[in-house]
Amino acid sequence: MQTIARNRSADIQKIDGTGANKETVDMRKLWILAMLPVACGTAQVDIASQESPESQAVQEVIEAPVARAPRLIRLTDMLDDAKVVSPMKRLDSMGSVAAMGDSLASKEIYATDFSDFDTGTAGWPARGACTVERRFDPKRGAVLRYHGQNPHKCIFVLPVEPRRHYRINRGINTANPGIDLGIMETRVRLKHPRDLNHSDDVDSVLKGRFVGMGELVLVHHLPRAKTRQWDHHSISIFTSAQTHSLVIQLQDPEQLLAGKGDGAMFDDLIVEELQPTMEQELAVWKDHLSVHPSGLVKHGQMLPIRPVRDLKPPFDNNYDYRYALFAPTPTQMTFKIHVAANARLSLSTAPFKASKEGEQINFVVRAKNAKGEVELLRHGLEVKDELWHWHEHRVSLQQFTGEHIELTLETSAPDGQSGIGLWGSPVIDVPRSTEDPPNILLIAVDTLRADRMQGWTSRPTSTRVSELAKDSVTFANAIAAANWTSPSFASLFTGMMPSRHQVIHRVRSIAPQIHTLTEHLRDKGWITHAIAYKAYLYNMGFEQGFDTWFNVPDPNIVADDNLGKTLAWLEGNGDQRFFLFLHFNDTHQPFNQPDPFVDRFTKPGAMDDLGVSLPVMIGEGRVLGCRRCVENGAITERFKPLARDLYDGEIAYVDDRIGRIIDTLKERGIYNDTIIAFVSDHGELMWEHDNYFGHGGATLYDELIHVPLIIKPAADFKGPLATRIDAQVGTIDLMPTLLDMTGVTSEALDLDNRSLVPLMLGPASTTATTTTADTATDGTADTTGTVGTPATTESTNIAGSADRRVFSENIKNYVMSVRDQGWKYVVHHRPNRRVTEQLFWLNKDPQERDNIIGKAPARLAQLREQIVGFVLRDRSGPFVLVTGIDRHQKYDVRISGTGLESAEPIIGLAKNGPRSFAGKSRESLVLFAQLKSTESAEIEVVAKMGKNEVKTRAVVADLPFGVPKDLHEFLNAKQLTIHLFRGAPPAVTAEKQEIDGQQLEALRAMGYIQ
Repeated sequence: MQTIARNRSADIQKIDGTGANKETVDMRKLWILAMLPVACGTAQVDIASQESPESQAVQEVIEAPVARAPRLIRLTDMLDDAKVVSPMKRLDSMGSVAAMGDSLASKEIYATDFSDFDTGTAGWPARGACTVERRFDPKRGAVLRYHGQNPHKCIFVLPVEPRRHYRINRGINTANPGIDLGIMETRVRLKHPRDLNHSDDVDSVLKGRFVGMGELVLVHHLPRAKTRQWDHHSISIFTSAQTHSLVIQLQDPEQLLAGKGDGAMFDDLIVEELQPTMEQELAVWKDHLSVHPSGLVKHGQMLPIRPVRDLKPPFDNNYDYRYALFAPTPTQMTFKIHVAANARLSLSTAPFKASKEGEQINFVVRAKNAKGEVELLRHGLEVKDELWHWHEHRVSLQQFTGEHIELTLETSAPDGQSGIGLWGSPVIDVPRSTEDPPNILLIAVDTLRADRMQGWTSRPTSTRVSELAKDSVTFANAIAAANWTSPSFASLFTGMMPSRHQVIHRVRSIAPQIHTLTEHLRDKGWITHAIAYKAYLYNMGFEQGFDTWFNVPDPNIVADDNLGKTLAWLEGNGDQRFFLFLHFNDTHQPFNQPDPFVDRFTKPGAMDDLGVSLPVMIGEGRVLGCRRCVENGAITERFKPLARDLYDGEIAYVDDRIGRIIDTLKERGIYNDTIIAFVSDHGELMWEHDNYFGHGGATLYDELIHVPLIIKPAADFKGPLATRIDAQVGTIDLMPTLLDMTGVTSEALDLDNRSLVPLMLGPASTTATTTTADTATDGTADTTGTVGTPATTESTNIAGSADRRVFSENIKNYVMSVRDQGWKYVVHHRPNRRVTEQLFWLNKDPQERDNIIGKAPARLAQLREQIVGFVLRDRSGPFVLVTGIDRHQKYDVRISGTGLESAEPIIGLAKNGPRSFAGKSRESLVLFAQLKSTESAEIEVVAKMGKNEVKTRAVVADLPFGVPKDLHEFLNAKQLTIHLFRGAPPAVTAEKQEIDGQQLEALRAMGYIQ
């Protein structure tokens, strides 16, 4: 690893054994000493078995005569060394109230075994999707049978109470594990709570086929059922503060998406309200959101949340994901602390979401030294809606400078009462000094194309970011890992491609086993905070490692909201050593910028001529906010340049607000000591291809994946600044880059990328580039630069930097690409459809207009090999690879085996049967296909080319993982060959068991779902 040379006395640097001057080593010692208590709570470390240069340095520091007080202590990380008195300590975890069985008091809300169930009384149509069939199953009697159509009509609407425990049980027998009952909490207060499915109540809940987005609170998923047998499951839920009714509705994703579905049978539907004792309830919450075996340390969203439409500060902070000490009354937690000079205690207090109205909780902080005990904080809270939010506190510990104290956090309740309190993000720290490693500010603007930015275009869309670039290194050809938000940001935070992190749709999240960029920085002593208003980042694992993750999924937020929240946070926390992630949803639709940015680039009168008023939302064949933009079901050509101008106005708006944040950093004197990274997750098509406006989908044109990437180092960076690096890189490279720039090594991490620091430190030479004008689809001149071509008058360019090979993918749409040495190859491999391929020579065709797939066979073979290697490295198989030599013969390939479910081509021959392929191959790579099978499956592959026939057989479990070293030889064999590969080990995934209605409403408002 190549690290950045630094001057500070307490910086982390890699000790590589090559020697360093005495002054530098001493400075490292000071930093190591300062950070030791952060990890272990004391300055004592067992290093007897360590022999590395790093451990020798640590040994010298530990033997130093003067111990230095830690500069940062998270009390949530010190619980193992604390003295704790709590009712939680004597309780065994129950996991859920459903696991308590008969020991738990309950009240039946609804139950049926369908023996006397009447579909007419339930309000279901006589010829609906579900019917009761008595004696269908001899062992069970009557069952409810779903016929595979119109599942939304099979519905139960039941009254429930807010903040209560409920248990839902059902029996199911189905061939399709995707079919089941969905449990939805809604805000609707039923008018006829005693009448099952009264038509008035059903009309209040359903809007068409689904629960109305404005009324939906949470969606709960039952565990996937075993197939072709009766399967029983119970789940327990704790209803939200907004919930007043429960909707149980049949869900069949296959039927809904494809217009068809398989049948299923249901039996024994039971809904109960559970009435746990306080002790039973604590046993349930012990596991909930816990990050410590005791159940006393939690990370998550722990307060009741209000609907986004009614949200005002400070209740918006209830959406926070925070670390907290869980403190049911009475709880005492006592920590031994060595107090540094200027130390302060920062924390927040609040009642836990399961608290009862009217309960009272007293929060007290005391410090004890040799002279006695001092009360530092006393805060009493009554549990009621108007006070139910995080209450922030900061207490000076300066009176104890240099002393060892016992710090006690205590919760109590009046006699005869109980309550559950939370100590949110309790941290002892000192103001950041110039000796500390730098702050990190990661700014991400959603849906931002590089070629619409100043520096790539002559249009002044981003003046303030261009000013930032003068202190920075600009990567002119940065490519995103995906063409939509969730997988692209997940790659940025994990350093992994979407194939590995598997955040590929909204019910997936970053798995807890994956250590994110944020977690690495938190481990090393950075305060971590995020400010976002993004549905596709909400409750999806991005909150991992953040001391506070603020994200309200509000589609109506604009950059001024981000700005206000950021400035307020910097006012209270800007003197900390921080990692701050800021997400701006501008320039994503809807376009809703304020004046003067509405008319910044639009032609005079253009909006009035078309009847346009903000907000504007563009969809397929429709424009919301415009009266005369659609004719005969198609968007008019007159509107398209106006849409591009509005998009550029959004860039200018968010650019201005980002500039104000940078001004604030300078005013506070922390700009020079802050690393700033500016990036986007993906771009936006504006009718350049397929007459489409938007992103995502099954295309990976550069308008979608070429994004800005600008990195401003801290002031003591030793490389050249105001530079532009034209070498192709990936935004996935940002994680190891930031870690390297802060001294947190990334070499040992299992990442799909490399640090950009070596490029940033390279030699500089001055080169000139000129603006290239693009022609818009309406024939008018567009002042943006050509995609992939930087447009500046003159810039300092890093010479001799070779392009990095970059992959992009959209897994759920079966498309992936590789860009290498000026070439781009795209393959689209939908199940049961013919594989389509595109090949572009970007040096000659940067707009990707000319698909030369049949004109450069040698280059195509090389890029195909790269895609095969990428798939085998990052995706789990098994896979079959067939190669040949005669490019004019017809090939036939048949795949069979026990335990084999399907075979789908990725490259090569088309399917002519469920597991057979046929056709002529233009290249030596005849077929590369992915198989779906069990681990014990024995696969046989037979390939024919004319009179030649070869076959191979293997058990999937016996195949090795990874990319074979001789893959190139396999692909260039001089004879018909077959190879079976296992690919990557199965990816670690995390399925969401709950989906928030606020998230779904925000996605609907932004056009993602209907």
